[in-house]
Amino acid sequence: MFDFSKLTIPTPEERAAAELDRVNAAIAEDRRRRRERSRSSVEVTLIEDAYSRFTASSSPIINFHGLDAQQRRVSVTWFAPDFAERETIDKIIDHLAANTTVTLKSYWKPHQRLSGETAFTFIAQFIEPVFPKCRRPRQPHQPRFRGRSHPRLVGLRIQACLSG
Repeated sequence: MFDFSKLTIPTPEERAAAELDRVNAAIAEDRRRRRERSRSSVEVTLIEDAYSRFTASSSPIINFHGLDAQQRRVSVTWFAPDFAERETIDKIIDHLAANTTVTLKSYWKPHQRLSGETAFTFIAQFIEPVFPKCRRPRQPHQPRFRGRSHPRLVGLRIQACLSG
């Protein structure tokens, strides 16, 4: 015989709490991975405004170029986490204007240019002091969908996990 008492349907409050737990776990995992990958740091003065692009898998990234302390050109890429909202990424881009000096923590990634020479891109994990103060995530059952982001990601904010 089947015990149907074990087949319960979660209430909206239970689903909201489970979604919030999932988001908090994703934030903690992202923070851990970014700290693991932060092997070096460099101070960069931007020579042009930052811009955003998308990878082939539709992940948002921020690219910018600047000069380090020795006046060498540095290309930087920052991959936004899955839980980041578009408006938060736009705020980050607004802070990355030309002539702004930021400290980046991460690692250098080599790649081959068409000419055969090896070039390096700094894959940033943390950008200081750029990240705006983040509000606590909204409860998922409070819809805020305005056509800008996927409904599952509505109300989620980048917490202080990215500020170092």
